[in-house]
Amino acid sequence: MRTRSQSRRLADPRAGSGLCAGSEVTVERASGSLSLANPLLRLHGSEAIATANQLRRCGGRESRWSEAKTRSPKWCARRPRSFLPSPFSSSSRLIHTVRDGVGWACRRDWANLPSELLEDIAGRLLNDDIWEYLRFRSACKPWRKCTDDPRLLGGGLDPRFRPHNWIAVPHCAFPSRRRLINIRTGARAEVNLPELSTLSCFGIVDGLLVLCAHNQATGGAVRLLNPLTGALAHFPAFTDVRDTRPTTAATLNAFSKGLPTREEMRALIMSTPKVEVPSDPSAINGVAIDDSTSPATLVLALRHPVHRIICAKPGDQHWVAVHFGEQDEPEYNNDGKIVFHTLLSFRGHCYVATHRGDVMRVDLQGPPRLVYLSREMVPSSGSSSYAYLVRSQDHRMLMVRYLSHVDLAEDSYQRSEIFTLKDGVHCRVEVFEVDVVGRRLIPLNGVGKYAVFVGRTYSIMLPSDKFPKLAPDAVYFNFFRQQWNHLGIYHFKDRRISPPREFTQDAYYWSLSPCACHWELADYLIHDTERW
Repeated sequence: MRTRSQSRRLADPRAGSGLCAGSEVTVERASGSLSLANPLLRLHGSEAIATANQLRRCGGRESRWSEAKTRSPKWCARRPRSFLPSPFSSSSRLIHTVRDGVGWACRRDWANLPSELLEDIAGRLLNDDIWEYLRFRSACKPWRKCTDDPRLLGGGLDPRFRPHNWIAVPHCAFPSRRRLINIRTGARAEVNLPELSTLSCFGIVDGLLVLCAHNQATGGAVRLLNPLTGALAHFPAFTDVRDTRPTTAATLNAFSKGLPTREEMRALIMSTPKVEVPSDPSAINGVAIDDSTSPATLVLALRHPVHRIICAKPGDQHWVAVHFGEQDEPEYNNDGKIVFHTLLSFRGHCYVATHRGDVMRVDLQGPPRLVYLSREMVPSSGSSSYAYLVRSQDHRMLMVRYLSHVDLAEDSYQRSEIFTLKDGVHCRVEVFEVDVVGRRLIPLNGVGKYAVFVGRTYSIMLPSDKFPKLAPDAVYFNFFRQQWNHLGIYHFKDRRISPPREFTQDAYYWSLSPCACHWELADYLIHDTERW
């Protein structure tokens, strides 16, 4: 049990200290409770490290977060008090001395730190993770007054306050509860979200949950929820989609007097025909956010039979279908449809990968359309290819491509780069870095210490040193590929494919309900990355 002196101890700013792990903190929120490992608040650089108890005491009853079940790590030895400033020193106005009858006691006035210092510390924590920033703001009321409220800025879409490094895993027993997992550090948290009691989650992007109702009570309206801040952005019903191709008469009338104004262009789009979209929200299969507009634009992928990409901003009256633009696929484009496989948000833009590996960008400067970034992937005529875009943890965009039915005579691949399935089919897995500036693909030998889960809904990369049960330098194929193509885990080091994982549940994907209660993280991601 930690003594009172231990809980009040400050780390020596000159000695340096790392972030201690192994404890939990329970955090109270208006929407529920949340518990997270690592109760120490890290101040980067040479700043001190203060425990959660110290931060809570300076706020008193004003603090909305409470500490529970803290344990003092064994490796954190008790530090001598010799580094504390002398009670007679006047070098800092933040130190008050009190005579307690026995000796002098020092107390730091944490609540009244200079606003410039608080803003600097908050900015550094926010650059690290939104969770650290929220813990900083919860310390006391003066600290909250000096920092921005994530729930009030940007309508819930401000990129600074998105939980980019977090994913949410559901609970089967509690529909409104989610387990949050930090994909960089491995930290875990529990959060209760009342919105999930009436809405279902159909995707995740930058840590934000895409919510929609199965019934027609809300008319299919889409919501974007930040599970850490509770900020909620409202979008129109996904069934109300307008095409980007106006009628001939409307186009001639709009351009008869020169280039149309923004209001005239909006009226022109309003006159375009409505796209038929099924009322089932499960048609949403892929999400991205484009920050090149203000406010940010939400981009949704609608699969079979629509084959469309739609976009809207908060408060819009309807969604707008993205035009195929530079894409040349007459079989689909003649009907206004788009050939695409995966979506990805990267550096403020939305990118799209086709099955064969072409990379396109959604251009929102004007009527939304697709423009090519790279189109150099040309497999042989008999090969099948499936390309997945994924954002690496060192801020690069990668493409993982799976090739099936490789023709050894026609394709210029070495025999050592090919693996053969039980049915004799030759296959290959390759990974590229997408050079956005150079508009090219750079071949890579693997993904290093990371494990990549690929799917049409989304793809994700996790470090094996933070998640020891995951294989490093490997690609985990989704449930569909594992069940129908007998693909398990591909290892880049020895270029081998492991057998598919065995699941005790029903073999039909649509009957599965993966959750955090009974599923390993790898099994959950195998199912969740590609929904049908």
